Amino acid sequence: MSLDFNSLFRDDTLDSACPECNSSISFKLSDVGSVIVCPNCKVEIKLDSSSGFNESIDSLDNSLSELKDILAKLDK
Repeated sequence: MSLDFNSLFRDDTLDSACPECNSSISFKLSDVGSVIVCPNCKVEIKLDSSSGFNESIDSLDNSLSELKDILAKLDK
């Protein structure tokens, strides 16, 4: 079993407001870093990932790796 950010959260959906028309838009965490289109006004929205976002993913992956190692030791 894979235990990392992508296996746990990549398909989670977030809601936000379109910066152009303010209508509600949903996107998946896996969409971060790509361009989505507002379903209402059709404006293209670039979902930039900040360095903080990437650092958080790295930190979470490290913590999950440590947890996986601990669980493996307990299983022995």
